[in-house]
Amino acid sequence: MDKLNQTPSVTPTVLVPDNIEDLINSVMIQTDYSKEDSLMRLKAAKYDKINVIMNFIKGEDCDIYSRSPTTYFPPKLSPHQEVYRQLRHKMNDSMRIYNK
Repeated sequence: MDKLNQTPSVTPTVLVPDNIEDLINSVMIQTDYSKEDSLMRLKAAKYDKINVIMNFIKGEDCDIYSRSPTTYFPPKLSPHQEVYRQLRHKMNDSMRIYNK
């Protein structure tokens, strides 16, 4: 066989970061996962601790592991923040009408 026509079989590998213990501890502090569970979830998330913690906060097994770094997750507002947000919008709308 001609060596030029052969394509090497490359399997993608995920490198284990040097600070794996720090990542595990960060996940354990922010969640109630055990050390083994944290490691398992970090491996599934390709060692992205933000994804693991966000999955815990959301309380669901959604596909956040495939999110891009630019994905925006809107913050959850408290009732107080929601009231003032609506009040601000109402005041802005009334000023727009007044200025016309």
